[in-house]
Amino acid sequence: MEKPPESKGPGRLSPGLRRATRIMLASLLLTVACDGREPPAGDDDASLANERAPQQAGGFERTGVIDSPELDEISGLAVTGSEHYVVHNDDGPPRLYLLDSLGKLVRRLDLAPAENQDWEDLAVVPSASGSLLVVGDIGDNLKTRDSIQLYFTELPTPPESFTAAAGDEAGPLPVIHGLRLRYPDGAHDTESLAYEPASHRLILLTKRDQPPRLYGIGVNTALHTDEAVLEYLGELKTLRPPTPADLLLDPLRGAWISQPTALDFSRDGRTAAVLTYRSLYVFRREAEEDWASAFNRRPVEYTGPPDTHDEAVAFDGAGRIVVTTEGRPAPLYRLVLPEDSGAVRSAQSESRP
Repeated sequence: MEKPPESKGPGRLSPGLRRATRIMLASLLLTVACDGREPPAGDDDASLANERAPQQAGGFERTGVIDSPELDEISGLAVTGSEHYVVHNDDGPPRLYLLDSLGKLVRRLDLAPAENQDWEDLAVVPSASGSLLVVGDIGDNLKTRDSIQLYFTELPTPPESFTAAAGDEAGPLPVIHGLRLRYPDGAHDTESLAYEPASHRLILLTKRDQPPRLYGIGVNTALHTDEAVLEYLGELKTLRPPTPADLLLDPLRGAWISQPTALDFSRDGRTAAVLTYRSLYVFRREAEEDWASAFNRRPVEYTGPPDTHDEAVAFDGAGRIVVTTEGRPAPLYRLVLPEDSGAVRSAQSESRP
């Protein structure tokens, strides 16, 4: 098992140092504007990210809006049925919300026994009894948790009789299995959890480490044990770092604009979507390649959606990428990948008889 390198998280600047930083960045921007050249990258990782993340026009289509007054901190998204979604808040009661394709509330589902310490993402995994929904209580802003928690439950599938009018009803959703996880190298703040079908693993991508780190656990192991230690898989060095302009315009948000907030994989395991506060990155994995390697090859960066706290992403059944955000109302966006995308080809082949 590969040993994780020493963690390098972001530090906190004093007010005086922040002011000095803004002055320095303003000077740097002026210099760049005058000579027309890009400033040199600060380190090898930044150079790699700038080189490997070509930007594309946004291309996001707004398809609906989540306007339930309860849903103001959405941080996880999963697709169920033809075009229904499951979401949750990152705090409050241990409750899941079933939505229709336009974002209308269909039903509340109370997960039990469970608690919401800091729910951050959802994943869907196969099992002998059908698809299971995995709720990731994995957030740890202050890196004080000894362990994190996953809850496995039946994937809610809306019956045809469900309508938006049923939104006031709350139903129980029993936990089938619970799993306590630890990192091999201490606490990490993580907001990204996804099922990777090629390796049949659950993958976690940390948020505040520089660069972000990948950890994993096999689904078979996860379903048949109560406690486990995650395996360190590698680092993701290809997310475009904050620019001087990002830091100057908003020093606080600019510092964390490239932190990953959500992750999902296409159904064939060949395409991955990594969401940050600024952009969506699409990665492709070659045959026989592992994701630790694929994540450090050239991604395509789609700038946007236009919201500032995008924290949930999922592939739908057609290979399109769905994104939503914290705050209320929360728009639903959809990104249609090019026809030559592996995710689109896989979805089309699955839909054929």
